[in-house]
Amino acid sequence: MKTKYVLFSLALLITLPAVAQNTKISGYMFGDAYYVAAAPDEDLEGRSGFQFRRIYVTLDSGISENFDTRFRIEAAHPGDFTTKAKMTPIVKDAYLRWKKSGHSVYFGLSSTPTWSRLESFWGFRSVEKTPLDLYKYGSSRDFGIAAKGPLGSSGRLSYHAMVANGSGTSSETNDGKKALLSLAVEMVDGLTFEAYGDFEGLEGDTDRSTLQGALMYGADWGRVGLSFARHSRGVADADAMTFDVASAFIAAAVSDRSDAFVRVDHQFDPNPSAAGISYVPFATADATTFLVAGLSIKAADNVFLQPNVELVSYSMDTGDAPAATVIPRITVYFKH
Repeated sequence: MKTKYVLFSLALLITLPAVAQNTKISGYMFGDAYYVAAAPDEDLEGRSGFQFRRIYVTLDSGISENFDTRFRIEAAHPGDFTTKAKMTPIVKDAYLRWKKSGHSVYFGLSSTPTWSRLESFWGFRSVEKTPLDLYKYGSSRDFGIAAKGPLGSSGRLSYHAMVANGSGTSSETNDGKKALLSLAVEMVDGLTFEAYGDFEGLEGDTDRSTLQGALMYGADWGRVGLSFARHSRGVADADAMTFDVASAFIAAAVSDRSDAFVRVDHQFDPNPSAAGISYVPFATADATTFLVAGLSIKAADNVFLQPNVELVSYSMDTGDAPAATVIPRITVYFKH
């Protein structure tokens, strides 16, 4: 079945350019040489290897002056250091877009506003995901209707709104829907504040919601970002659970072809999805601090070498905390 899916996708990529207007095929890949120097699970210590964490192939096609489409395939490994499996392709984007006067309306599977702005500003998705993505408190894609564009004539205020299934790239399985909204304002040159919120209606008093505020400053020398998010999950016949996450990063140019970066996240509450976080062994703890630091070196146009190290430390109110996670890596990122 997977073979048929891949062949069908390749057939689309090959045949559509012949009939579509203004067609562009692009893509990127990033992966690592890694070594698990320390981990909460002793069986993982000493593991090393090579991996692709993401492969994207994208087809953008113009239909008319105001309409275009995107079809994107993503392939990735499970990323749990134990499962032996081939890279599995999925449809990442599949939408029709109408655009006019700076505004866009999307129908289909498209980017959510949950962290798209913050991820773009962070600039090192090849190294690591942004907090809500990494800790599995949202989805980067969803199927529904979305709109984005400027508000007002100054261009300093913008919006990204969406009504979607709430199932990410999977099919819908319930009657509930998810509403998502981001509002961003450039307060002064280089300084932007974004307020984000979502609400997903689910059965049995298990509704979920997320609020996030992010402050982002960029200048010629580099950029700084601060964010705080609260994710809430309703529990039937019990009080809702809340999960708070704070993050700060700085990236600065150290030469014409290289940047240094460091980021620190802190989860104030036990993460219910800790065991399912990919490519970094996380343990469940009362509080968790994550640090990633490294360099991004431009080896050629669209080719980047990114030596980095990821560290995770844990704390418990009672009892012994899990052992720390330490993973040095050399990440390779290239795009076309």
